Amino acid sequence: MTYSIPLPTVLMILALLIGGPGIVAVARTARFQKALLDFPRNRIAGIILAAVALSWAGWLINQMQVGFLEPYKWTLYLLTPLTIYLVIFYLDELLAPRALGGLLLIVPTVVLDAARWQDSTFRYIPILFAYLWIILGILLVLAPYKFRRWSNPITQSERKCRWWGWAQLVTAVLFAALGLFAF
Repeated sequence: MTYSIPLPTVLMILALLIGGPGIVAVARTARFQKALLDFPRNRIAGIILAAVALSWAGWLINQMQVGFLEPYKWTLYLLTPLTIYLVIFYLDELLAPRALGGLLLIVPTVVLDAARWQDSTFRYIPILFAYLWIILGILLVLAPYKFRRWSNPITQSERKCRWWGWAQLVTAVLFAALGLFAF
């Protein structure tokens, strides 16, 4: 196991991360819609998300058994900051959705690692979400402009934004319930 975090803890953390935007979407709809419209070009959010995603990826690669490349792992301590710098300065166009996609590719490793040895059939619910996040992450990394297309219905109607917020809250409650009662 890479993380050693129990599945109930992972599910509670995910419930908070999923429920937070849902609460904002329901309670402060106009502010949430503006933030969603501004997100793709938000340089600060892009830098923070890219640094977190690339640092986490470097740490994961360092944890892997890479066979004959094992003696060269020390270069990760040089390559990770260099990669962060290069991504921030040369891939700055739509960096925030691209970096969000990178995080959506890495976060499921925690979920899948925690769910691996669970006996309950309820473990398939977070596993399904993890694979959906992976697909969404791939699409955002390859085509970050789609973020605006996908968020367009949410930003054009207050009713749809609130509906999306409630869907997020229901998903968060589902994860919290699974974390508290299923495992």
